[in-house]
Amino acid sequence: MKKTHPVILSAIMALWIPFTAAAQDTHAAPAAQPAEPTTTVQSAPSEVDYSILPEPMAFAKAQYAEALRLNALPASTQRDDQIRAFVDKLIDYDDYAKRSLGARWNELDTPKQAEFQSLFRELIELTYLKRLSDKAFKDNYKIDWDRVVKTRTSATVSCFTQQKDVETELEIVLHAVQNQWNIHDTLVDGASLVQTYQKKYAKKWDDKGIDAIMDDMKKEIENLKKK
Repeated sequence: MKKTHPVILSAIMALWIPFTAAAQDTHAAPAAQPAEPTTTVQSAPSEVDYSILPEPMAFAKAQYAEALRLNALPASTQRDDQIRAFVDKLIDYDDYAKRSLGARWNELDTPKQAEFQSLFRELIELTYLKRLSDKAFKDNYKIDWDRVVKTRTSATVSCFTQQKDVETELEIVLHAVQNQWNIHDTLVDGASLVQTYQKKYAKKWDDKGIDAIMDDMKKEIENLKKK
């Protein structure tokens, strides 16, 4: 497997799922590992009614085009508001926060859960705004849309990005939430980013506890606000 080029990851990931865009920041997850079974806290996925939802490939291409359009806008408060609205439609922040802690989510009391979700959302939003403002998006790369795999509860859209001789496979896992597509996970060369974050947080929790995790998040938020 060819090594993933960091510029491609930075650009493509930020376009698709800001949860992954922190991969080159100080709050980054460790290098992603191939997906493997993990204990995850999440609601049972709804069965997909494909008759009332956009075709998954068309949906994916439309969101990609919209991300590029937003990237081309001059930096402004209005543009940032548009970016937040765009991401809000694609991602359930609270669900991502729960799944990023895996089974340990249930070890937190309600106030601590709410605090973690709030920090998680702010960190993702700020990271996304920073990455989408990065003109490295103009770096020369190619994207080839590949295929859609449909199941009873999800649709996975696959594509390949390429820059020179470096190729990366990107899989976007979509779930139906209130009759809309929601990005549930993203796999990069077969590695689940949700599971990568679960491993990162589990190690930090074992070493120093949840308060250390949230302290790191607060520091990264402050750093992003300064940029």
